[in-house]
Amino acid sequence: MDYAHLPVSAVLRGPLLHTPQGILCVIFCVLEFVTGIAYFLVPAEIAAWPLFRGGPALLIWPVALFGGFCRVSYHDDFKPSILASIVIAVAGALPLAGPYVLQSVA
Repeated sequence: MDYAHLPVSAVLRGPLLHTPQGILCVIFCVLEFVTGIAYFLVPAEIAAWPLFRGGPALLIWPVALFGGFCRVSYHDDFKPSILASIVIAVAGALPLAGPYVLQSVA
C-alpha cells in the first residue's frame, strides 16, 4: 500500500502497529515519554542518575523517533525490515543508554 499519499492516521493503524520497526518505535516512544515525565516527578537525587540525563529532551525524542520511523520505513514501502528495526532500536536506545556508555568510557 502506498502510505506516502495517505493521512498519518493510516500509518498509525497500519505499519506502526503491524511491523517490527513500528512496534519497536511504539515501545521506545512510550518508554522515553514515561522516563521524561518521571524526570519531573522524582526527587533531585534520583533525577541526577544517568538515566535521567536527557531530562526534558526525553519528551521530545519520541516525536523525532516517529519521524525517523517514517523516514527509514518509507524507503522499504513500509514493509517489515530487519535493517529498519535495527536503526529504530539504536535510535530509540540512544537517549536512555547513551549516558551509561559515556560514563563507562570516561
